Amino acid sequence: MLFRSEPDYALAKDGVHANATGHWLIAQEILRRWKTPAEKDGGAGGVEIAGLSELINQPQNGELLKLIRQRGRILADAWLTECGHLRPGMKQGLPVSEAQKQATDLTVKIRELASKSR
Repeated sequence: MLFRSEPDYALAKDGVHANATGHWLIAQEILRRWKTPAEKDGGAGGVEIAGLSELINQPQNGELLKLIRQRGRILADAWLTECGHLRPGMKQGLPVSEAQKQATDLTVKIRELASKSR
């Protein structure tokens, strides 16, 4: 792991894709917002998240995760297309304005479903 005192320190060497430390920091903030305690295991580098399996296994959360992934995919495809990204096999995205409208509609559904799971 790199530290800030090291000249090559980076959470995302390419400026986009986070490394393991970056992912852990992102996860900590999400878990903090969910008020779900988590501790990083000192051994194999795993993470113990209290109540995670119960949270994921609630039927409404499966649908919630599906909607979140759908929203992310719509926006990612749209922006990658807008930017002219030439990733092999990349799906052609919607125009950004249409993707944002669909994402907004999905956000409403996500929030409704999330409020029911609390």
